[in-house]
Amino acid sequence: MDSSPASIQFSKCVEIEIEQKLLLPFRELFLRDFINTDFSSDTSDNTLSKMIKFLINPKSKAPELGSFAFFLSTVIHSKARAATSPTITAYRRHVSSFVDSEFLISKEFYNMLNLISTKYRNGSAHTKALPFDYLQEFHETLIGVERKGFFFRLLDALKSD
Repeated sequence: MDSSPASIQFSKCVEIEIEQKLLLPFRELFLRDFINTDFSSDTSDNTLSKMIKFLINPKSKAPELGSFAFFLSTVIHSKARAATSPTITAYRRHVSSFVDSEFLISKEFYNMLNLISTKYRNGSAHTKALPFDYLQEFHETLIGVERKGFFFRLLDALKSD
């Protein structure tokens, strides 16, 4: 049995929550408070370019999970870029309005997005069938015991302060 369709739908749930509750409001803040900032160095930076294109063009689609995880990795790990990037400054300011802002700039969040993107979403999008045990594992990761999995952690983190 190929579990790919269900795995893609689980991934899409995560992607939609992040887009609707985190990234679209981030674009609103960016356009309102940062649009007159010089972000030319961000547009030439590979790790930030997809995000900046999304932020400055209201018609563009939000970055996919993998691209967002790549951006988040820079936010977390690159102290030098964080000190000079208006995009990273804006993201940090944006997430500070959420109940669990630390989670939204954590390695745990990044690691989970990377896992979902690479193992479950991309693993389902190819011609090889995704085994059912992968889907069960993904479900347990997302939902967890007593609804304490990643998806509920994300929903809690995305509540406004």
